[in-house]
Amino acid sequence: MFCNVLWSSKYLEWNYKVCNRVCSDHSPYIPRPKNIPFKFFNMWCAHPSFRDVVQQSWATPILGHSIFVLTQKLKRLKGVLKRWNRDVYGNIKAKVERESQILE
Repeated sequence: MFCNVLWSSKYLEWNYKVCNRVCSDHSPYIPRPKNIPFKFFNMWCAHPSFRDVVQQSWATPILGHSIFVLTQKLKRLKGVLKRWNRDVYGNIKAKVERESQILE
C-alpha cells in the first residue's frame, strides 16, 4: 500500500502495521483503524485489585445527561482497564511471540 502525507492527514483514524518480510525484500504493510474494539478478558475478574480499579474509575463524577455520563464513564473505564492490564499482565502478545520463538 502506498500513501502520502495528504492521505495520512485526511484519514487520521487509520494506523498501519509493517509485517515481517516473507519471500521478497518488501515488507507487507497492513492498514488498520485506530479504533480497534475493546476486549474484556475474563481472567481480570479473578485478580484481587480488579474490582477496586473499576469502582475507583466509576466513582469519579461526570456532569451531564445520564446517557452522556454513562458513555463517558465507559470510555474512561476502557482506558483505565487497558493501562491496568498492561501494568498487571504486561504485553501478552509479545510474551506469546517470545515463547513461540524459544520453542522453535
